Amino acid sequence: MKKVLVTGATGFVGCHLVKKLVEQGIDVYAVCSVNSMNKNRLAEYKTVNIISCDIENIGKLPDIISERGFDTIYHLAWKGASGELRTNCNIQIDNIKWTSQLAEVACRLECKKIVVTGTVCENQCDAIIHKEIFSKSSYYLLAKKASYELLRMNCIQQNIELVWCTFYHPIGKYNKQEQLIANTIWKLITGKTPQFGSATQLFDVIAVEDLAQGLYLAGEKELHKDRYFIGSGEPRSLAEYLKKVRDIVNPNVELQFGKYPDDGLPMKKEWLDVKEFSAETGYEPRISFEEGVISTWNWIRAQ
Repeated sequence: MKKVLVTGATGFVGCHLVKKLVEQGIDVYAVCSVNSMNKNRLAEYKTVNIISCDIENIGKLPDIISERGFDTIYHLAWKGASGELRTNCNIQIDNIKWTSQLAEVACRLECKKIVVTGTVCENQCDAIIHKEIFSKSSYYLLAKKASYELLRMNCIQQNIELVWCTFYHPIGKYNKQEQLIANTIWKLITGKTPQFGSATQLFDVIAVEDLAQGLYLAGEKELHKDRYFIGSGEPRSLAEYLKKVRDIVNPNVELQFGKYPDDGLPMKKEWLDVKEFSAETGYEPRISFEEGVISTWNWIRAQ
């Protein structure tokens, strides 16, 4: 790749992806919200082209950018990916509309490949629909799933390659405090007692730098499918992860499990298998969970 466009470029994952792409000598066009408070995260990269465009206007990018002939469009922008906006049905429906426009945007920008970030929890949509289970993430997951299906059809129609990259739980610098591991670290730092459900479900945590490496490879390599999981290669129970966080940050605190009901949604081991992606790309996680926790811890303490 020589030239790419990245939406959501100042977000938690986006800024790490931009860093990786710049390190590879790639010309990056970074799309940021007009009023983004995080543009300073890209300030050190003097060669990055900053494009101010809100996600609502993603269809207008070819009118804003005069450049053509991009190798890959990386789409990371998503409104309401975490927090209370996940439960806002109308916003999640809007995300479907904005994401499905990418095929037309790619055509006009003369780009033949789109890499989009999804979530492995999209696999839970069958349970949400058929078992009539509602969780706080139901609208978000259904919108991600619908976006994938619609964009996939649009890409087939426009002869554009789509790579939909799913993952579970990245951690590291810039991690939002509302995310599970980061929130647990914050509570341990401030002396609060973290409380959870049973935490027996399978979980997968990946250092955000490893995720950025995987996304780079998804754009760089010729792949045989349109959907892959990028993970740590070592999924384990959520409780095991949380206990390790406690042991690293504040071993004197007792975690409280069983305080909340489980959401009843499945998580299967095969969904968290990274072997296929690794075999096709050479992807290999390099940062340990402990290193990721310390990076997140340092970031939270610096706020």
